[in-house]
Amino acid sequence: MRRHLAMPLAAVALALALVPGCNDRPTVTDPDQRAAPSFDISRFEQPLIISFSQESPPISALMGVTAEEFPALCAGTLEPQLVANTMIVTHPTKQGGISEHVLIKATELSALVWLVDVGPGGSPCDFPDVQPFVGTVKAMINDNEGQFFETAPGANAFSIRFVGTVTDQENGQRYHLQGAQQIVVLPDGTFKLLPLTFLRLTPIGG
Repeated sequence: MRRHLAMPLAAVALALALVPGCNDRPTVTDPDQRAAPSFDISRFEQPLIISFSQESPPISALMGVTAEEFPALCAGTLEPQLVANTMIVTHPTKQGGISEHVLIKATELSALVWLVDVGPGGSPCDFPDVQPFVGTVKAMINDNEGQFFETAPGANAFSIRFVGTVTDQENGQRYHLQGAQQIVVLPDGTFKLLPLTFLRLTPIGG
């Protein structure tokens, strides 16, 4: 069963359609395709939604949802259509357990950007009269240690990066959009944001 996880993080709110559980995740792995007898590689597609926001300068970015789908997201009725390619490499650890490397890539993910500060616990749905910039991004989420929020027996870290372009629908001005975040999830479930955190919107041309 797919999981949608959301967590408020200081200047960042992140929502991921994360990998399913081990027993029900789709797989196209064939024994002949395995990198080694002790490794198992699964590849599949799944919905991906990422949300970032910051206070200064005020920017809120939502990726994985089109402008047409946005009202359904705010109403809680969205059935995600945009998918990302997911690869999971599973291998045994020295301690006798199992470790997973998860890599999620989307080469053309819809992006919506609002020049607003949504505030703690807020969302772009709180600003229905603000017209978003519209475009696409390339996004990558990488976790070398597990399935993002599953930290036992130790802490886990994963990174999110995206880059693309969006356009102001009112005047046609195009912008270069890029962002990155590295997050550490501690064994007690709390989150720690590492220094590498940015969300930038840069005008293209004159």
